[in-house]
Amino acid sequence: MTRVNFFCDDDRISTRTRPTSSPTPKGEDRRAAILVALEHLLAEQRFAEVQISTISRRAGVTRPAFYFYFPTKAAAVSALLTEVTAEVTAASAPWYGGGGDPEARLRAGFHATIEVWRRHAALFAAMLDAIGSDRDAATLWQELFDGFCTRVAARVETDAGETLRAAGAPSIDHVAVALTGMVFALMERDVRTYLRNHNGQPDTEDALVFAYRRLIYD
Repeated sequence: MTRVNFFCDDDRISTRTRPTSSPTPKGEDRRAAILVALEHLLAEQRFAEVQISTISRRAGVTRPAFYFYFPTKAAAVSALLTEVTAEVTAASAPWYGGGGDPEARLRAGFHATIEVWRRHAALFAAMLDAIGSDRDAATLWQELFDGFCTRVAARVETDAGETLRAAGAPSIDHVAVALTGMVFALMERDVRTYLRNHNGQPDTEDALVFAYRRLIYD
């Protein structure tokens, strides 16, 4: 994924200070601790307010140790979002890659997806807050969106491509953009509610299953 620069001088460090040896298993634990600390801080502070020094202190590592893994704060955010994206992709697998009853696949996929978005609600909300004012944040978010559009398009083509074209639908790619956009819009509504009440929107799963089923399979 493209490295982005959400931040300014606090991120810069001379390459002379960065270790060049490979990380050890203990080092991988430090990397994980950094990402956990970053996500926790995003639940407490605005995106742009989070400082590398605070991340390092919360993770129990030194500032140079932070830079061992991430050349910038933006790179750490990108790594965190990449890991969460993998979780969402895995959660969606019952529909993307499964067979059998479409509604059951949709419900299983959306149920698991909603759980992942809620588990990482602060991260998603922080990214959504940033994309309106930061070009690089918008680019990173667009890459996330486009990845899901590609997977949706492939599934729709397999399950209903010929039927939709016969019914006069636009290109499958455009249908996928519309479907993915709906998911992202409803998930934003859900996670923002979740951050306020820890319950989210109770109708999110049913709404998504209904809309996808009617458009693709009915």
